[in-house]
Amino acid sequence: MKKRLEKGTYGYIDKLKVQEWKKSAAMLAVPILVFLIGWVVMKTRLQIVTVIAIVGCLPGCNQVVHAILASRYHSIERKLYEEVEAERGSRGKGVRAEETGREAGGAEGEDEAA
Repeated sequence: MKKRLEKGTYGYIDKLKVQEWKKSAAMLAVPILVFLIGWVVMKTRLQIVTVIAIVGCLPGCNQVVHAILASRYHSIERKLYEEVEAERGSRGKGVRAEETGREAGGAEGEDEAA
């Protein structure tokens, strides 16, 4: 089973970039294969399979945009990540109920009679 990417872990953005580009390649490969198979079988590009392949490229093109946007960013250095995690660990992992202003058992603004 593939391990899910967790935000805030070291290398998250770099792994996300690779994942986005792989997804883009897969989403563009399917319509291209449909087009090429239709072209080889029918010996012409003037057919409905060409239109289906072109429309099928639209989600892949959208995914390429996501991959390009993800490529603009990079993960922080390992040393800085370890410093931040050490500081975060010294302050505690979670936020206490008193700090958020909420009751421990319910949501903010919730009536106890209801």
